[in-house]
Amino acid sequence: MRTCQLLLFALVFTVATAQPLRAGGLTCAQILAAKPGVGQLLGIVVGGRASGAHIPAVALELGYKIVHIYPHGLPGQVTKSFTDNYSFPAIPYAGDPDLPRVEKKIRDLAETKGLRVAGFVAGMDYGSGAADWLAEAFHTPTNGREWMAMRNDKELMNSHLAARRVPVAASFSLTPNQALASASQLQYPLYGKARRSFASVGSAPVFSAESLPSALEQIQAEAGAMSIDTEEIFFQTMLNRDRIYFADSAHAHFAGITKRITTGVWIDYRGFKIPGDDPNREDFPKHVWDYIEMLPPPHLLDSKERPLFYMMLEVDKRMASAAAITSGSSHTEYMAPGESPRSIGELFPTDVNHRLPGLKASLLELRATGVNPFVVDIMARTQPEYLLPMPEIYSQWNEYVALIFLRSHYDGVTTEEGRRWLESHYIAPGQTPPPGRAYFCDVLVPPAGAPASRTVNGTTMVGTLHAAGPTRESIRQLLYELRRRERAGFFVQKR
Repeated sequence: MRTCQLLLFALVFTVATAQPLRAGGLTCAQILAAKPGVGQLLGIVVGGRASGAHIPAVALELGYKIVHIYPHGLPGQVTKSFTDNYSFPAIPYAGDPDLPRVEKKIRDLAETKGLRVAGFVAGMDYGSGAADWLAEAFHTPTNGREWMAMRNDKELMNSHLAARRVPVAASFSLTPNQALASASQLQYPLYGKARRSFASVGSAPVFSAESLPSALEQIQAEAGAMSIDTEEIFFQTMLNRDRIYFADSAHAHFAGITKRITTGVWIDYRGFKIPGDDPNREDFPKHVWDYIEMLPPPHLLDSKERPLFYMMLEVDKRMASAAAITSGSSHTEYMAPGESPRSIGELFPTDVNHRLPGLKASLLELRATGVNPFVVDIMARTQPEYLLPMPEIYSQWNEYVALIFLRSHYDGVTTEEGRRWLESHYIAPGQTPPPGRAYFCDVLVPPAGAPASRTVNGTTMVGTLHAAGPTRESIRQLLYELRRRERAGFFVQKR
């Protein structure tokens, strides 16, 4: 009945607006205009940091009333990013055993306000398990409670994928003391992470027994700052350090059908070379972020990269099926043993995240393709039938986009001239970009005079830049100019 009502609504809406439907369904912009969330309550579990903090605004635009749910004890880096645009007072809770109380409070809230509980979205990895638990309690789209323990446990996830014939890099877990005691017997290079963590928080490369103590210190310091347990460290065989492959997808399950919509395929380059560089030059270690670019749809790729795009789609589909991801977003990182994988058997999932990508990358995907990952994520968790007619991969391509990371070779302060240069290349929304040139559409860099640390890992970056341009080469030209200035100390003055 609900599906029939939706199809009827889609027809009426199309006629009323005289806008064509995309591939037989509504575009993300049309879904936003339709406000399908009116009269419904959406729970956002830990809506913080970058993409997670942007979810509430989109949910409100969709018409939902929203409530924020989060566990006690989150680090200040997360809580300071919470927004204040929720419809009702927040519901904090004391860990998973306290979720039945949260369920009751949400039932009472919905009944009091006359709302239907539509579903639950995780803004950060901290909330992915709770979102699934609550969704199952309310019979809304969920990945299921039985997989909660696996969501943020690297060892469990790796073993689970391997048992389902998904290629994974060799791995094991040890306590820090066990790792130090067996340092001489380990096979290097390795990549170490807090076993129960997420993304790249609390991680470091280990190239030898001698470098193991400092790597463990780095892992414990980073993870500790985010209140992540480091009782066990997950070690994984390090593959090619020069690049990592990302796939961002949303998964919608309705009437026995699971639909996957890929919103972005990316390549994360480490140690990206400027033309004329010595091949052996390395400004920063390979675990330091450098340059991440989004791939255009297959019809715009050359014959060398087109197979990579399709391999990424296929391996991400297999990974999602094996990891029991049927609802909401996934952001998965893959590595290959060589410069470019020759088959899907050479793409190894190294980090499976059940949320939108960080660093506001979803806004770049929206800019490039017109597909709104925030809308897709929310609808997959609330009314997945809206997504069934949508294409599985993006085909529209408005402009090339990339993430560029600003680093520093020493401790110092950010400069006025560096800030002016960045702002001179910034184009605000609604302004016309310079013809034929790349530009910054977001400058996430502190103001002039701010302290800057020597970049040694992901937490000591000077800042992040969102770049866009008419061609891939135009963005790379902007990157080359920025890197030359970065090397010359243009953005950070040494103390």
